[in-house]
Amino acid sequence: MGLEKFSFYNFEIILDFKILELNYFDDLVKELHKNAGKWFYVYDRAHIIAKGSNRKMMWDKDNIIPLNHWSHMALDNFKDPITGSSISKEERDHWWRFLVGVDKFEELSNRAKKY
Repeated sequence: MGLEKFSFYNFEIILDFKILELNYFDDLVKELHKNAGKWFYVYDRAHIIAKGSNRKMMWDKDNIIPLNHWSHMALDNFKDPITGSSISKEERDHWWRFLVGVDKFEELSNRAKKY
């Protein structure tokens, strides 16, 4: 599979599926698709650091990623982005680290603390 590149609104996204075990990735996507239904196909601009907790981060373009509507709403409401079950703040942050990478999440978290 390798690298795949596509654009979403004004975002250029590069996916490298080699970073995930393909079977695990396939299972996650299948479960997400089953749970999300039509919301699997609708994409939002999701804030990594919640705009409610830090209004200035709302305008930081590094703080926004495309994310399917189901997972976006789930994470905003402390729900698992795959299953929809309740999760803690720590578990939500773990999901963001998984989605955007540890370095980017930590960089944005530190930037938000400076505001």
